Amino acid sequence: MNTIIVALSILQIAFFGLFNYFGFILIERLLMGRRNKRAVYVAMVLLNTGSGYILILNHSAGVAFFAALLIMIIEIVLLYNASAANVLYGTMAIVINCMCLHGMVASVFAWVNGIPFSALSSNVELSLAVSMTTAFTELLVVLGMLLFVPAKNVVAAIKLPRQKSFMLLWMSICVIFMFLNSGIYHFSRAYSELYELELTFCAAILMSCYFMLFNSYRMNKSIDVILQNRRLSNELGNQKRLQNALLRDSLFYCEANLTKNQIITGADLYMSSFEAADCNYDLWIDNLAPSVHPDDWEYFKPMVERENLIAHAQKGTEPQPFLYRRDEGGGHYRWIKVHIRLLTNDKDSDVLAFAYSFDVDADINREKELVEKSKMDIFTGLLNKATAQSMIREQVRNGVGALYILDIDNFKRVNDTLGHDTGDQILKFVATSFKSVFSGNDIVGRVGGDEFMAFSANDRKVKDVAARAEELFSKLADKSDPARPNYDFTASLGVSFIGMLAPDFTSAYKQADMALAYVKQSGKNSFSIYGAQQLLFDYA
Repeated sequence: MNTIIVALSILQIAFFGLFNYFGFILIERLLMGRRNKRAVYVAMVLLNTGSGYILILNHSAGVAFFAALLIMIIEIVLLYNASAANVLYGTMAIVINCMCLHGMVASVFAWVNGIPFSALSSNVELSLAVSMTTAFTELLVVLGMLLFVPAKNVVAAIKLPRQKSFMLLWMSICVIFMFLNSGIYHFSRAYSELYELELTFCAAILMSCYFMLFNSYRMNKSIDVILQNRRLSNELGNQKRLQNALLRDSLFYCEANLTKNQIITGADLYMSSFEAADCNYDLWIDNLAPSVHPDDWEYFKPMVERENLIAHAQKGTEPQPFLYRRDEGGGHYRWIKVHIRLLTNDKDSDVLAFAYSFDVDADINREKELVEKSKMDIFTGLLNKATAQSMIREQVRNGVGALYILDIDNFKRVNDTLGHDTGDQILKFVATSFKSVFSGNDIVGRVGGDEFMAFSANDRKVKDVAARAEELFSKLADKSDPARPNYDFTASLGVSFIGMLAPDFTSAYKQADMALAYVKQSGKNSFSIYGAQQLLFDYA
């Protein structure tokens, strides 16, 4: 007898230990919890096996199952990163499985041996045999699920509150019935009908448990579709609101079927709304021509032509946003930015276009203003050195002209003796006078503290330069001008011609500077043209 008990005990411990070990791995799949090291599972196996063996030998099946339930909940909470609902769900599923298998095995043993259920609890050998067989059956079930059932089919994530409540309520009822059913082990009489009833009851509960586990996966797949549709619906709603916001701020928008050459819908700030299935897209584009600046129409039309847009769609590309000037009435144009989005209809492969535009005139003008300011000398309002030299270099490449360099005589002494305020007044007056003698097509800039530069493509003869120099010195010497500072100052001017002697800006600048130096050395308050007869004037 002792040998049988020892053998059954060893088998029971071995099967129960293996069941626990692979059971933890199955719980990982069931709860999608974090992975634990296998050494942790081995330690838990030893603890569960020992406590399970002691409970079965010293207590009733009901007490053993209740203790196992509490231990299982504590272990799952500690070992796995899962929600409380999923912990209960997984724990109840495992406990129901163990209790049902134990009840079925006990029914078969009592039936075969023709003994009442109470004899199973009081007989150590039979109790160990039932426990060993139950552990072996549980091990087979766990191994079967691990080997043959895809992990996604046993995931027990409860995703909707209604589903969660239903599952937990159903499993709670099953656990309560199984605990109540454990009272059958106190029966002291043997009834074959009772064995059949117990076997059928436990099998029904077990099958319903498996059914609900796998059905929850199918439900979750449907819920995933519902949640995904809900998410897509929210995204679509957000996209629609964004589109409405875009259209609210846009000047015009248009939805068109490019393949069928039809306008689907659209609206224009300067025109009435248009919605007609037979509205011709090409005709609409042609009707836009009068409102587009003539200089912009050459690139505007290709950007919006049907053939061009369809070619973009076939390549899987979209046209870049582009700018054009639109006539808003009276020949006044505003800058407009156009965006075009393309897509292909899945049903009939038609190419669809959605275009909308914004008024960016204020932004363009502000940008132009900033660019212009960056080119200017803030103090005098003339071009700064970098801009003036760059523009003159570009002009020099295009042909002949005259380069002027003006320098205020003894300007440092003015600042040192009369102060910088007087110096600033002289600078502004000279800058204004210097610019006034040149036309709008000429380039005039301040290139140093008291040095100014100008270039005129129209001045190609000595007499042209002399006339302009006389006009300049006349303005500088005009004491009747109220803007002229009350100080007797003079200036010197050096000029060079772009041509054979100076084919580029660098050489022309050197020659004009040499002419200026000649004036400085010859008494100042005059001008000199490099390479020409010196025409000296004294305006003292």
